[in-house]
Amino acid sequence: MAVPSELKHITSIEDWRYITALLLLRRRDLSLVSVWHPSFFSLLMQTILDHWIQLLSEISSGNCAVVKRLPPAARAAIRFRPDPRRSEELRSSGPVKIDQLWPKLKILSCWTDGHAAGAAAELVPLLGSVVVQPKGLIATEGIISIPFQQRHPLAIRSHYLEFEDAAGHVHGSSDLQQGHEYNVLLTTGGGLWRYRLDDRVVVDGMLKRTPSIRFMSKSGQYSDRVGEKLSDGFVASVFLKLFEATRPRPSFAMLAPDMDTRESRYTLYINADAPHEMCFRLDCLLSANPHYAYCRQLGQLCPPRLFRVSDDAYRSYCQRLRAMGRSLGEIKPVGLSRLDGWSSQLSGHYVE
Repeated sequence: MAVPSELKHITSIEDWRYITALLLLRRRDLSLVSVWHPSFFSLLMQTILDHWIQLLSEISSGNCAVVKRLPPAARAAIRFRPDPRRSEELRSSGPVKIDQLWPKLKILSCWTDGHAAGAAAELVPLLGSVVVQPKGLIATEGIISIPFQQRHPLAIRSHYLEFEDAAGHVHGSSDLQQGHEYNVLLTTGGGLWRYRLDDRVVVDGMLKRTPSIRFMSKSGQYSDRVGEKLSDGFVASVFLKLFEATRPRPSFAMLAPDMDTRESRYTLYINADAPHEMCFRLDCLLSANPHYAYCRQLGQLCPPRLFRVSDDAYRSYCQRLRAMGRSLGEIKPVGLSRLDGWSSQLSGHYVE
């Protein structure tokens, strides 16, 4: 491992990113990077860009000013030595191309489906010869699919998998149909029985007789302030249609309730230029949900708004959830947030 696990004791996200970036840059032999959301790595690269000169200086000298304020467990796990040769090598390559920073790096493993698709596409131009390997569907409770031969076949030898369709009927792995969407039910040798993951997947092909799946959304994520009953899965389908002609696709797009004493509505937070007319199309697409359409008809919900966020949107998104007690490992991208008040948490402005 290029970075010791004791860094988990660091409470300051900025200090953690700086130390992690310093440790990674020191390792010329870095060959594999595995993260969850691609923005996790993008933010580390931004830290390298922001502190490039200082990082090179500390690699050369073997010093690190941040170490003095780290928790004892993290401080004890870090050992630096002067490495002027590595510092000069990095200086000559520059901070932009990832395959030049780490010439032995071959694979970046990360999410590329669902709400992570835009962030993954944004990262690709920086990678050079490094290959992005989409992760299979992995939960704390078990492995659902694995990346293999450009597909994500079910991990049929790991657990017993079942799949629930929209009508509530449950199917075994051998009965899945291509193009259909399902919710995953997991039974493991460790004692979980028909555990509902709330992960919605689509069958995107076959690897011989084994179905290959792709993650779509979290089916258990709902927002229902006045009876509109919006789900993350439904919002994911709305985004597919809303951004089908947008290139590149936004790397951050999130719909959230925007409630105050005068009016209630939903706001789309997006880190891309979008015409005000997108509000009308968004409203039409959301109205395919009859509960949302009825709330709009009754005047319980006003038309949606657009909020253009800055490029550090995912960082601010994580900061708010961490302040609420969530760990970085628990934070996942969503297309629909149940929280309101994001306009005071994310830098940007409403699109008029």
